Amino acid sequence: MSGHGNAADQLRHLEPGDTVSVEASVNSTWRNAELLLGSGPQLVRNSQVDISMDTNSWRARTATQRSAVGVSRDGDEVFMVTVDNMNLMDLARHMRDLGAHTALNFDGGGSTTLVGLEQGDLRVLNSLPGSQRSVPSTLQVGFTGDRNTPIQGTIDFGSGNQFLIGSSFTPDVSLLNALGEAVSTRADLNVSSSIGTVEGGTVHVNSVASSARIFVEHGGEELSGRTVRSTDTIHDWGVPTEITVGVDERVALDVSPKDGEGTRIRHDGLDVEKEVVGNVGRIDSRGRFAATRPGEGEVTITIGEVSTTIPVVVEEPQAFEFTDVSSSHPNREAIYFGVDRGFFQGIQMAHSVRAMM
Repeated sequence: MSGHGNAADQLRHLEPGDTVSVEASVNSTWRNAELLLGSGPQLVRNSQVDISMDTNSWRARTATQRSAVGVSRDGDEVFMVTVDNMNLMDLARHMRDLGAHTALNFDGGGSTTLVGLEQGDLRVLNSLPGSQRSVPSTLQVGFTGDRNTPIQGTIDFGSGNQFLIGSSFTPDVSLLNALGEAVSTRADLNVSSSIGTVEGGTVHVNSVASSARIFVEHGGEELSGRTVRSTDTIHDWGVPTEITVGVDERVALDVSPKDGEGTRIRHDGLDVEKEVVGNVGRIDSRGRFAATRPGEGEVTITIGEVSTTIPVVVEEPQAFEFTDVSSSHPNREAIYFGVDRGFFQGIQMAHSVRAMM
């Protein structure tokens, strides 16, 4: 038996052979508790960093894996946290910044374990550089609510939230309970009337709106929403503004519409139509402009009710001289007779090349 500080005074009068009875008790706040767990040190008190141990000790200064639990001022939020490579001061500041009014350090190192539901299964949510060790006691949060009652929703329609007039898309919508599990209850998808309508789970964009919302409802209560907007103007189509090519050349016309600020404009459900005006070329199977004969024309690209026109110039083929057909060549006249009638062609090259005869 040992006594420290003031407690030592209570032991000074004892003699060898004396009988001592020891009684452990807690204050009235915790007296009727069925289970008590102790840990430490304290990290945060009254929303301020307040560590109840020597912060210069090696245990406090070592950066390692750590665990902590904190409670918000109103008691409505509990923060169960695991971190890597933090000392106690780092951890205390982290808990304070999360919003903890009070926070307590838990066992760290290999005991740093956070388990939770993920896709309906219990999983270890954190990772350690080494192995996790077994622990004799844990702090757990149970759920006693109705697992069939949705309290939140999700809406997913990919990246980009700006749509061209006439677009239509079908978001993936789901309802989740308090554990994040999917609930089979039917979700109601709605959209601000300023931008369009919803029919059979598909959103139809039919008017211009600088800001609107798509939202999921259940029982008349909105559970989730995303902001969207629409436009009828494309400032940048992502294609050349003019085309000048020679016969048989091809130009890519990969449409990627953007607004004046460079933000992508989606055109889900709308076909991209390309047409060549003027007898100068065609659109090939890969959507490219293919020049077929000299002249001037244009390419018109249309998405829904929005279109753009690209001026096109197809230049005359350049005249050329065979580098290995001199003026005194015995078959010069016959060769150029065939060239003029398209029977065969020469190839323009960077350097003169003499054919092997």
